[in-house]
Amino acid sequence: MSTSQERGLINELLTADTAVLLADRIITRFVYVSLVTLTVLVFSSEAREHSELALAFLLGATALVAAIEVVIKVKSTA
Repeated sequence: MSTSQERGLINELLTADTAVLLADRIITRFVYVSLVTLTVLVFSSEAREHSELALAFLLGATALVAAIEVVIKVKSTA
């Protein structure tokens, strides 16, 4: 393998790692925002009336985070 090929490979790996780290940060922030939103919903008086909405939001957020993590894992191993 020539030096330019090695550099290209290293750049590809660094770019993939950067993308994974960025996606991880985005997922983490999304989870934090979701938890804060759910906390506000649970402790608000309207949440008691709309507990199904809070549960649906939590399940949707969890499914979205899981799907994003699967995509990241698949892309990082490819």
